[in-house]
Amino acid sequence: MSAQADTQVNVVGLFSGKALVTINGGAPQTLSVGQTKNGVKLVSADSQQAT
Repeated sequence: MSAQADTQVNVVGLFSGKALVTINGGAPQTLSVGQTKNGVKLVSADSQQAT
């Protein structure tokens, strides 16, 4: 049996190539495409969506 932690990511703002997110209820952080913070990687972002 293995333990798996759930990560909660909320998008606060979207920009071309960047997203302002909160991770697990923490302070807002800016992620650029390709950047990873706390195990969360921003793959793409524009003014409509982030993945």
